[in-house]
Amino acid sequence: MRPTIPLGPWRLAVDLAATRSVQNQPGLPAFACACGCCANWVQVWPRVFPFELREQLQRLLIDVAHPADLYAY
Repeated sequence: MRPTIPLGPWRLAVDLAATRSVQNQPGLPAFACACGCCANWVQVWPRVFPFELREQLQRLLIDVAHPADLYAY
């Protein structure tokens, strides 16, 4: 049974083990990337995301410091 976690006005059914297993794994586009954009993301993401959003993402076991994909334009 997946836990149901409130997120703002929504309630999300989340498979926390599956979420954790997907984070920062080989094969994802941004895995172990050290390009300038990814290095910049590591430094700025805490200032870009409001505290409340960071807190909610952490509850969902989403590792914002290690995105699965990152695009720069």
